[in-house]
Amino acid sequence: MRCEICERKCDIEQKGIGGCGMYIVMGGQIRERYPDRYLAAIGTAIESMPMVHYHPGGKFLQVCTAGCNFSCRGCVSEVLTGHFRALEGVSYLTEPALEGLLPLLDFVNVGLKGHSEQAYRPCGVPNAAP
Repeated sequence: MRCEICERKCDIEQKGIGGCGMYIVMGGQIRERYPDRYLAAIGTAIESMPMVHYHPGGKFLQVCTAGCNFSCRGCVSEVLTGHFRALEGVSYLTEPALEGLLPLLDFVNVGLKGHSEQAYRPCGVPNAAP
């Protein structure tokens, strides 16, 4: 079954897992392996993220999850993205709780990796499009 969650579009077999490690095919449907579960939620200094100019000296709530649709050698975020077993039994935040937090969010940061064919191919992604 073809997963349409991201542009990688993995072909996942029954009870198989997609390239990101977060989606599985069960009963003919693609489902999240760990819905509403997060690896960590911690207060962090703004300087630790690439938006230091947003609010210098401030703090923000960093919410992390496992899973990544890349598989780059030497990834510095592997400790956060590659440990799926840590999510078993974890239930930090429910969907209604997240919906309650959305009006309070000032920004969302999504890490991008080099955005070029040369950077993406070694990480297991076929191309940089779209």
